[in-house]
Amino acid sequence: MYRKSSPILLTRIKKPYGIDTFRLIQIFLRNKIPYNKFHFFGLKDRYSISNQFLIVNIKIYDKVLNVLTKNYIHCDIVGFISQDITGDLILGNIFKIFIWGNVSTRLVKNFFELYSFNKLPNFYGYQRFGIERINHLVGKAILKKDVFSIKDLIYRGYIANLKKLEENNSGDIELEEMLNKFPKSLVKLYVNSYQSYLFNRVLSYRILDGYPLNICLQNDYCSPNASPRNIFICHNRTCKGNPLIPLIGYSYIPKNRFSDKYYIELLKEEDIKPRDFYLGFKGLKFFGGFRFASLNLRNLYVVMKKDKKSVFINFFMNRGMYATIFLRELIKPQFPSKHGF
Repeated sequence: MYRKSSPILLTRIKKPYGIDTFRLIQIFLRNKIPYNKFHFFGLKDRYSISNQFLIVNIKIYDKVLNVLTKNYIHCDIVGFISQDITGDLILGNIFKIFIWGNVSTRLVKNFFELYSFNKLPNFYGYQRFGIERINHLVGKAILKKDVFSIKDLIYRGYIANLKKLEENNSGDIELEEMLNKFPKSLVKLYVNSYQSYLFNRVLSYRILDGYPLNICLQNDYCSPNASPRNIFICHNRTCKGNPLIPLIGYSYIPKNRFSDKYYIELLKEEDIKPRDFYLGFKGLKFFGGFRFASLNLRNLYVVMKKDKKSVFINFFMNRGMYATIFLRELIKPQFPSKHGF
C-alpha cells in the first residue's frame, strides 16, 4: 500500500542488453539527476537483460522516467518505501539463461560430472572493474593519494564529472578537493573495486596451491551456513562449514589465519597497508569484511532443448555473487574478457 508521506519511490526497471548499471549512473549524472536522489540495488552486466530495483526521490521521478524512456528502459512503480532502506533487503538474484550455438549434451554432462556447486570459485566478475577495467586502479590510486594517477586514469575512463576536473588542470589539485567533485558512493565504488581485486588474487592463490573451496582448513575463517556474519575459526585439521576470505580494510590485522600468508605478501607487493583504507575525510573509511570462497547456487535446473542446440539454465544466487563466473566455468570461453566473463 502506498504511503503518501514518504518521498521515496521503489521502482522496477528492465535493463536492455548492451548497457550496464555504471552506464545508467553516468546517464543520470549527465542529465543533472543528483547522485543522492537515486540508488540502484546491485550492479547489472551490460551483456544481460535484467530486472533491477531502483529507488528514486519522488520529486525527480518524472525526470528519471523521461531519461529511462529515452534510453528504451521500461520502468514500473512498485510502491513507497522508507528512506533508510538498505541493500541488505536484497537476498539475491534469479537467473534465466539461454546458451545456444556450439552447445552439446556432452558439454553440459561433463560439467555436472566434474563440478559440485560449492566448489566453484566466488570471484568478482569483470563488470566489478568497469568497462575500461580500471576501477581497481583508480581505487588503489585513491588509497595511495596519488592525484596524478587518478587524473590520468579518469581521463581514460568514462566518468561524467570529467569536465569539473578540466577546470583545474594545473596538476596541483589536492586529493580531497578532487574527490569532492565526485559522489561519495562513486569514490567508495572505486576503493571497493580494489578490495575486490585483492580478494580475487588471494582466491586465485588458494586454488593454485590446491586447497579446497568447500572445506574449511585449519585457521580458516568459516561460516556454518550461508551468512558471512556467523564466523568461527577452524582449529581442527578440517571443519564442516564454508570457507571465508577477508576483504581487506583498515581493521585488518594478520592473526596467523589461513588467508594471512597470501595477504601479507600481496600487500607488500602492492605497497599498501591496512591503515591506507582509512582516508580520514568525507567520512571515507573502509572497514573490510568477509566473502565466501565458493559460489552458492540454489534451485538449479537445466533443460536441453530437443534439437540439442541450446540449453536453458535457471538458478538462484546470493547477493554479491556473479552468474558470469558460473558461466565462465561452464562454457570456458577462449577470451573471457571479450565475452564479458
